[in-house]
Amino acid sequence: MMEPVEQPAEVKKSGRPWVDMLLSVSAVFISACSLYLAQDSSRAMERLVQANSMPFIQLGSGNSTDDGQLGSLAFGISNAGTGPARIHDFTYVVDGEPIEMSGHVVRRIIEACCAAEAETALAQADGDALRAIGADLTTPVSNSFLAAGGNVSALIWQRTPENATLWSAVDVARQRGRITTRACYCSLFDECWVAEANTFPPRSVNSCEAEDMARLQR
Repeated sequence: MMEPVEQPAEVKKSGRPWVDMLLSVSAVFISACSLYLAQDSSRAMERLVQANSMPFIQLGSGNSTDDGQLGSLAFGISNAGTGPARIHDFTYVVDGEPIEMSGHVVRRIIEACCAAEAETALAQADGDALRAIGADLTTPVSNSFLAAGGNVSALIWQRTPENATLWSAVDVARQRGRITTRACYCSLFDECWVAEANTFPPRSVNSCEAEDMARLQR
């Protein structure tokens, strides 16, 4: 014996075509609004997550110790944002031109900004570059992560009686804006920016690839 097939329930109609049409249109409109609100809520949540993971790199420099006395010329980088920063490139810029970051960085900065003073200091030190320049401490920054709230002293150059004249010449160039720093960094979501000392805010770029950086410098 065959079981009776249950017939689908018939949608009740009002019997008035214009009312049925209005109800159908209203249902479609409500569905569309619900879909839009769901998508908008999803985008808002995505923006919130990105905002909570956004790095904000700041670059700075100084010439004094904690007690306010001249003692060290320092260049630093800090992350004031809410997320980690992937720092792809960090460089020193002298008179608008980035210097080569290999070798003795302090010496390259000195040669780019203050060649005449460097030659005099070297002669006074009988050709001893270490005595003429003095000690410095550098920390690699490129190709590294910097956590939110973190900071790094990229360069610390000690002032001594032997290098005081040369040290002061470099510091004056820094104060006049001739010596700055630049960093290209990205968030965890591959949003990238270029931060430059004495420039606010960082500029958005497509990436930190060499070709994008070259277009930025034109």
